[in-house]
Order: sequence, then structure tokens, then C-alpha cells
Amino acid sequence: LAAADSVLECEGSCQIQQCHLTSPLAEADRELGTLGLDGVVWVLPTLSAYPVVERLKATGMPVVAVTIGPMPRDVSCFTIDYEKDSYRVAKLMLAENRRRIFALLSREEELREKTLAGVERAYQEAGLEFDRSFSLVHSEKEPELLERMLPIIKPDGIIAGCDILDSVKAAGLDIVDECRLYAHSFNASETRGFVGFIGEPRRTPALAENLLAQINVPETAPVVHGCLDFKLYKTGEREG
Repeated sequence: LAAADSVLECEGSCQIQQCHLTSPLAEADRELGTLGLDGVVWVLPTLSAYPVVERLKATGMPVVAVTIGPMPRDVSCFTIDYEKDSYRVAKLMLAENRRRIFALLSREEELREKTLAGVERAYQEAGLEFDRSFSLVHSEKEPELLERMLPIIKPDGIIAGCDILDSVKAAGLDIVDECRLYAHSFNASETRGFVGFIGEPRRTPALAENLLAQINVPETAPVVHGCLDFKLYKTGEREG
């Protein structure tokens, strides 16, 4: 919705159509090509969708992706600013006198290092040192590893780039009083009400400008890799 609002602010005569694919993912580029679209904003493509996005781009269709990780270099995309957001959240947690902050990291090395850099900067500014043993690379195939680790280290804050509420509950952590939980959420209503710092994207003019440039002047439109600007608030307070 933030992406759609950004497009409408730049070009009010645009019509926005939300598409729910009916064909198999491997055929999505063909289905989208039959809808008479001038451009596509693909929100959260899975890794298996990346080749489809590339094929769609190769047909000449203007495409911008909104992702939680890196896209192919020839596709414009806007993603989470892992270093900035982890820094902001760690500062908020440290201000609450939380000192055992755990970071669940992306499998992508670049994103992993950005998350750690943000947390470490917040610790350094507070005159503290972050212990990297309080971090783990996220693996959807091994949730039990996280569930075993959390009760042992007993974090009072968790920063994650995904929804790990089920694992946190399975570990028996008190996320109401004892432990803050932060995770990026593109739809705050789907966070199921847990207490913590939640991210919600603001409108992104650069996304709209790039999509419209691809539509109007495709020969000069650049490939842009930018970051989403997230509002931060505690669940229930809805403040940023």
C-alpha cells in the first residue's frame, strides 16, 4: 500500500491494480503479460520467483521489487536498511536498560554484516561491547536450534528480520515483561499483537519515480537499489 500511495502521489492519473496470480509461479510472467499492465511492483518475491521477475523485466515490462533481501542487479528493488534499523532498535532496547540483545541474522553475508554493524554501533555509543555469540544465522529448516538456544542465553531483547514468534513462544520466553521482540513487518496487523518494536514502511517516492521513469522513458531509466524507510513503534502505541 505504501508503494501504491507513492505512485499515486507522483502520478495521480495512475490506476493501481492488485494482482493475485492464478497460474503456477513459473508461468506468472506470462499471466502478468496478458493483463494490459504498464508496470509491476512485485512485493516480497520468494527466491523461486526471482527468475520470473527477471524474465518479466526482459520482456520490457517495467518492474520494481520490494524485498527483504538482494535482488538480481539488473532489477530495481527497495529493501530493508538492515544496518540503520538494527541500530535504531538496539538503541531503543539499550535505553530500556536491556543488555542481553540477541540478533537473528540473514543467511546473506552482506545483510548479516549490516545487521551486526548496526547493533555494534549502538552498543559502542552506549560504551558497551556486543557479544557476537548472542547471534545466530536464521535457518527455517532448523527452528529447533533457535528454540534450544534462547532459553540458555535468556535474551532481554531480540532483533530479527523475520517473524520468529512461534520459536520464541516454544522457547518459553516472556515477551510481555522480560524480553522485547523486534521484527520487520510489512503488515502490522499480522504481527499477532506481540510486544516489541515493529517496522512499517513509509511511502517511498524513489520507488514510484523509478517505476514511472521505466514506463515513460525506458531508454534512460536507471536500475535503482534503494532502502525502505520504516517507522518504529511499540505494539499498542502505534507511534513512530
